[in-house]
Amino acid sequence: MISIIIPIYNVEEFIVSCLQSVVAQTYNDYEVVLVDDCGTDRSMKLVNEFLKDSPFAAKFHIIRHDENRGLSAARNTGTKAAKGEYILYLDSDDTILPNTLEKLIGESIRTDAEMVIGNIHVIGEDKWIPKLKSDCHLSTDCFHDYLQGQYYMMAWNKLVKRNFLEKNHITFVEGLIHEDCAWSFIMACHLKKVSFVFEETYNYLVRNNSIQTDRNFSKHFKAYCFLLKYYADVANKYGRAEDSEFRWWFECQKALFFGITCNQGTMSQQRQIYKVIRRNLPSKGWDKMRLHYQLPALLGIFVYKKWFGMYLL
Repeated sequence: MISIIIPIYNVEEFIVSCLQSVVAQTYNDYEVVLVDDCGTDRSMKLVNEFLKDSPFAAKFHIIRHDENRGLSAARNTGTKAAKGEYILYLDSDDTILPNTLEKLIGESIRTDAEMVIGNIHVIGEDKWIPKLKSDCHLSTDCFHDYLQGQYYMMAWNKLVKRNFLEKNHITFVEGLIHEDCAWSFIMACHLKKVSFVFEETYNYLVRNNSIQTDRNFSKHFKAYCFLLKYYADVANKYGRAEDSEFRWWFECQKALFFGITCNQGTMSQQRQIYKVIRRNLPSKGWDKMRLHYQLPALLGIFVYKKWFGMYLL
């Protein structure tokens, strides 16, 4: 059985379409865990109205937080309550195609991969939205493929074995935006086999008021500082810190975050993130690299996009 985790927070315009896409699946061995994260609009009223007359209502379980706790906490709550062998995260403003579950579970059974990733159909502005890069249907070098941007870092549209998450104690970092970056990095450190479905299995809606398009830079800045320390700590913990490809990728992350901060942040924020960068320098040969982080913001972003092609945060 597949457990579909759907956090719900102020998505009254989109939630019915999301649920309709689930009940339209050609594969029917699933449950849906809806996590009510205490929004202020009519989202949950619409959910209850939808389920009231639905023949699929028994497949749905609603869990309500006592207060708004954010996307990461909602996903963690849903995962903890899930009973399926597989987990699929679905954002409540997106939809899946009718054969999504059938294609993802079929690929998982065929390859015994710990995670199966489908391709994306973007609705709205698709600038820097990643698609699957490789035409190889199976990866056994998952960490390096992730660093090379062969697959995207977002948690949704990925069918993951639940026992894999439990065995490796993988959860989302709560209270953080760009939580998918931390989640996908630690996933890559553990994964031994990833399979791909190159047909589109997910409709990703880019909307102006989403977390990804939020222009409150202070929230993003806090996440950038956290992620730089997180990447270093996780890489050290799992023996990846001296990997040459990781070191290059990590330098690109530093240059990217520093460049964005120079472009959008204050002088105080620039000094703060540089302190974080200095604390997380590689162990050898980088003491005189300050000029590397002083690259103009646009150049740093261009280089990162050209080499890795991942979603620009």
